[in-house]
Amino acid sequence: MTRIRAVCFDVGYTLLDETRRWDEWAEWLKVKPEELWEQMWSVIAEGVHHVEALRRLSPDFNLDTARAQRARADRRDEYRQDDLYPDVSPCLARLKAAGIKVGAAGNMDADVERFLDRSGLGFDVVASSDRWGVEKPDPRFFARLIEVMATPADQLVYVGDRIDNDVRPAAAAGIRAVFLRRGPWAQILEKTQDTSDAYAVIDSLEELPGLIAGGPPSEGKRTLPKSNKKDAPASR
Repeated sequence: MTRIRAVCFDVGYTLLDETRRWDEWAEWLKVKPEELWEQMWSVIAEGVHHVEALRRLSPDFNLDTARAQRARADRRDEYRQDDLYPDVSPCLARLKAAGIKVGAAGNMDADVERFLDRSGLGFDVVASSDRWGVEKPDPRFFARLIEVMATPADQLVYVGDRIDNDVRPAAAAGIRAVFLRRGPWAQILEKTQDTSDAYAVIDSLEELPGLIAGGPPSEGKRTLPKSNKKDAPASR
């Protein structure tokens, strides 16, 4: 098998848990978190952009305006170090120890790119759709990813929680796409979308180094190549 030389990660619900940020939006809009999450589950199932969940609760909602208002109130919409999933740092350390280049690139604002640059995780590449001017699932995003990772597509892995935005378009670009089954998009979309384009399906980043850098996955975890195994979505 061709040796994997680089791994790039999606960001939301792959490296960073977005739950706190969504709950803070509910508080800002003066609605109960469960009301916002009900709308989130709906827009994900419908294939609608997630900002629509906020608009359904506040018809005049404008994301840029609301973020500016929150910044003035010192309640910025931004990630914190404790939003990183606990499996991220050990996974990256093992990959880097195996000589594998690591990157992060997703549909995100440039401020998230700066956060990851300052995270201390030692990414070789960090990139955002904001800076590139193109978003997933556009094929140009993945062409740019191959370029900046400076790695042939068949030696590059892309890990993400979405079948539509991550797995399918990455695989179409010749990249080895790994589907990470966590977060609302993974739970909802796996019910209706085919995962057969995935190089592997995993439930934690703990599994990834053993899968691509040699050695067994972490004890208690299962690597599921080409799996279509389903989980019921968590209730909120």
